[in-house]
Amino acid sequence: MKFFLSILFLAGLSGYLYPQSIYTLNDDKIFIDSLETIITQTKSDSIKCFNLFKLSDLFRRNKNRELSEACLKRANAIAPRLQFLLDLSAYYNAAEYLKTGDFEGYEKQLIMANKKLEKYKTKPVYSLRGFILKNLSVLQQMKNNEKESTRILIQEAIPIAKMGDDFEVLSSIYTSLGIVFMNNDDRAKAQDYLKIAINYAEKPGTQSYRLLETRLHAYICYAENATQLNKTADAQNSLDKAFHVLKNYPESNLNAIFYHAQGLLYFGLADFEKAIISYDRGIKNAKLHQDLTILQNMEFIKSQSLSNLGRYAEARDLVLNIVEKSGQNIQDRQKFYRIIIRYSEKMNDLKTSYAYSKKYMGLTDSLYKTNTKKEITELEAKYNAAEKEKKIAQLEVQNQNAILASEKSKLNYKLFGLFAVLLLLIVLSLWKNASSQKNIAIEREKNYAQTLKNLRSQKELEVLQASISGEEEERKRIARDLHDGIGSRLSALKMRLVNKETLHPEERAQEARAVENLLNISISELRQVAYNLIPETLLKLGLEHALRDLCHTLQTETVSITFQASEITKTMQETNQIAIFRIIQELINNALKHSECSEIILDCSQNESLFLITVEDNGIGFNKEELESFSGLGFRNVKNRINLLNGKLEIETAANKGTVFNIELSV
Repeated sequence: MKFFLSILFLAGLSGYLYPQSIYTLNDDKIFIDSLETIITQTKSDSIKCFNLFKLSDLFRRNKNRELSEACLKRANAIAPRLQFLLDLSAYYNAAEYLKTGDFEGYEKQLIMANKKLEKYKTKPVYSLRGFILKNLSVLQQMKNNEKESTRILIQEAIPIAKMGDDFEVLSSIYTSLGIVFMNNDDRAKAQDYLKIAINYAEKPGTQSYRLLETRLHAYICYAENATQLNKTADAQNSLDKAFHVLKNYPESNLNAIFYHAQGLLYFGLADFEKAIISYDRGIKNAKLHQDLTILQNMEFIKSQSLSNLGRYAEARDLVLNIVEKSGQNIQDRQKFYRIIIRYSEKMNDLKTSYAYSKKYMGLTDSLYKTNTKKEITELEAKYNAAEKEKKIAQLEVQNQNAILASEKSKLNYKLFGLFAVLLLLIVLSLWKNASSQKNIAIEREKNYAQTLKNLRSQKELEVLQASISGEEEERKRIARDLHDGIGSRLSALKMRLVNKETLHPEERAQEARAVENLLNISISELRQVAYNLIPETLLKLGLEHALRDLCHTLQTETVSITFQASEITKTMQETNQIAIFRIIQELINNALKHSECSEIILDCSQNESLFLITVEDNGIGFNKEELESFSGLGFRNVKNRINLLNGKLEIETAANKGTVFNIELSV
């Protein structure tokens, strides 16, 4: 479950979609030597130019910018001699836009190259166009236009690449298609396309300098996707295939995504120690190749592994390191701040938690301002565009000859009338919408008030029913006390009185004493029953004396009860005094029955209409969650009486650390 949540979080970070980069094994010397030999030995300008373009692309992939530009310059000098080479140059020159980060220019150049090459119906051109269309799809994906990216791959790139019969290009396209569905969390469909990509990559065919990288990329993507589908065996098998090749290329940038996928697999298996080892290896490789996207991705998932191992300080340091780097948008930075706050709370580092909470709130305001500014800019751009169009229209109208002057005037009147009608319709629509919203708001307010009223009535009914149930139980208890105690003794007394006449004179004195003892016990029990109904001291002397008398009465040899009172008035309503007395009586009785305590402290104080009660014992405590589901009548009556007095109840308890009841009542 932790793995699933962490992957969901990653999917929520806009900058952390699975990347589509240039991957190389840095093993192109054979191909470079072969191309250089062809270029040196051929006498054909077209062959020389074509291979110079390929060699330039190869050097660019290996980040040898100087040699790449030199080959491109030589090829561009030959290309104008033949139309095909000139059209072909449009593609190879497109990469120049990437040096300055001009993705818009790069996209336009690729579209132009694809258009120019449409007229050549050969397999090599079909393969190249398939590759061009794949790159156009990636650019759409970078714009978050997943729908258009998928359309280009399925409707254009795949059919054209199949006409070229190039397994390597087809594998690359299907891998890109799989990545699109991975980024949209459609893992099952992604797995289908990645299987096709692997099948194409493993087919025998013409070797090229991209084939092995394409195959490894498909293996790694398949493994990561299989991991997230919980198909760990498939994932491990695919990673083993990749590792069999990559172990011979320890510095290839493919190692970064390999260890990323391997780390995810260990993460899914909850083997966080191994996951951390994989991430460390991947991070080292990503730093070597300055691949910031995959680097920050692995640093973040490593922090999740550290967190699951309870190593919150290390996990937080990694996230802080990510945040300190530039590149995140406001939404991603907010999410990172939330993680830092959570880790700080786990470490009880309230200072850091508070500091990043302030930063989080600041970003919220900043995000609002940014969105507002963007909306204003868009509106201003639309307005300016409308104004420009209006001026152009006016200039065109002014250039009309005199014969059309009257028609122009009529047209302007019509346009003005149409604008006025449109404006009126907009105003009416806004007014109608405002009225509708107002009516909806009024209706919602009524519904809310009715709901609140129903809830209040329901609560009052529940309290009343609980009170009635309490009274019925009290009546039953009194009946049992009278019947089992006083009633039994009175019956025994009756029997002794009836049999008194049959006794000898010397036995009558002894029987009289027994009768007197039964009467005294019955009177005492009768007084106790009356005290339980309404204590006499409560009615005569007030609440404070009644509570003091209660504590004295309930105190035993093993349990001491201490009573403290402050400013309890005698003018309090009698019903409130009885309710408070019953609350305290029930809490003390519960402590005596269940807490196994040796000391109980009762503290009562009054401040005008606020009455405070604290009942504390040094007993064994209890589980508060169990108390919430406890259905005992006594404690329910306590809560009902507190609710009737608009009170609050707080309970502090822990195993073997006693219990404290804090109650606030409005009297």
